Amino acid sequence: MSLFGEDEVCKRMIGVVVAFIVICMSQHHPVCAGNLFATQDSLRTEYSVKLEYSMKPEYSTMTNYSLKPEELHAKSAVLIDGETGRILFEKNSHEKRSNASTTKILTCILAIENGNMGDVVEISHKAASMPKVNMKTKAGEKYRLKDLLYAMMLESYNDVAVAVAERLSGNVENFAKMMNEKAIQIGAYNSNFVTPNGLDSDNHYSTAYDMALIGAYAVKNEIFLEITNTKSYSFNELTGKRNITVYNRDRFLEVDKNAVGIKTGFTGKAGYCFVGAINNEGHKMVSCVLGSGWPPNKRYKWDDTEKIMGLAKTYKYKHIQLPLHDRIKVSRGVRDYINVAVNDEYLLALKNDDEVCAKRIIFDYNVAPISKDQCVGLYYIIVNGEVEKVYELKAKEKVDRFDLKYCMKKIIEILFLTNHVFANG
Repeated sequence: MSLFGEDEVCKRMIGVVVAFIVICMSQHHPVCAGNLFATQDSLRTEYSVKLEYSMKPEYSTMTNYSLKPEELHAKSAVLIDGETGRILFEKNSHEKRSNASTTKILTCILAIENGNMGDVVEISHKAASMPKVNMKTKAGEKYRLKDLLYAMMLESYNDVAVAVAERLSGNVENFAKMMNEKAIQIGAYNSNFVTPNGLDSDNHYSTAYDMALIGAYAVKNEIFLEITNTKSYSFNELTGKRNITVYNRDRFLEVDKNAVGIKTGFTGKAGYCFVGAINNEGHKMVSCVLGSGWPPNKRYKWDDTEKIMGLAKTYKYKHIQLPLHDRIKVSRGVRDYINVAVNDEYLLALKNDDEVCAKRIIFDYNVAPISKDQCVGLYYIIVNGEVEKVYELKAKEKVDRFDLKYCMKKIIEILFLTNHVFANG
């Protein structure tokens, strides 16, 4: 038998509902303060965040090394972190210029990715007609694709580059489309390739930055590195007509023990060019010089590259430790705060005098409901005043909206529970 009469049950149920409504209205949520349909401006609140980073004990002592753009012969030049593409030094690095045989870097990596090293390449009349520097190929000769890539990258043979392009795409025009599509994928947006060998041609151009990006992409490929770091290579024409030995013309490999290539270039329009790369603590740093002198100043490109790579060696890689957990305020939610996370450790090339900081940007329009993994803010890593990396701050759990629908749902749940208690009391 129930301990309470029906009137008492009703009174208690009404009391529960009234109490819940009073509790709702006593909360500081805007929804229960007469502001249910109010909107908020899309503002952002900025917070400075202290960053911690670890560095190796052998951190560079070359603190006095500096390089000014005017110290270089090159018309345009750049040094980038091969891991991130971040510019560490530049001189007119986005200026469009002829880039000569540095073009063959892109031709080579496309052949590696899209061809088979054992493919047979037959020399066409078009390929055999290419001007110097060439391998003096003749139409009808046959070679392995692998052998031609060594010949193209070590000796910079123009006829070989055309033969490779024709084997992969049928003709030079189709291969040029392939080159431009790949350049965009890599991030080289200010380039346009017309020929696979880089001979001067209308509308064939690149930038120092774009060529450095392409070089950084290429040296991540082990086959590419094996080719460009080989001192000499011998092979045969497949019908036995010729025995050929090619030699690496990259002088940079001899003057810097950390060098890993990559490719020289010269035309009358482009001048002397070079894309180079070094290993720095197991990571690649890539340089490019375009228009680095004209005959008889063949040595300028090496002088410029050595200066740039001298600067590269003052950089050391540091692990930037990001705060793993944080919490931010939520409007109109069943909770006032939500937990967020940034789970990463960022590797950054820095000099001793680089200033690194971070800013946490919280969206002022974080209004419930908020779903799990929803972006509720941004986290910027800033180096010397420039944004280097942007992370999304994501909610670790969902937050329901505190509104009339939510209140009614809770009232119904309470009424059901109350009724169940009294019915079984």
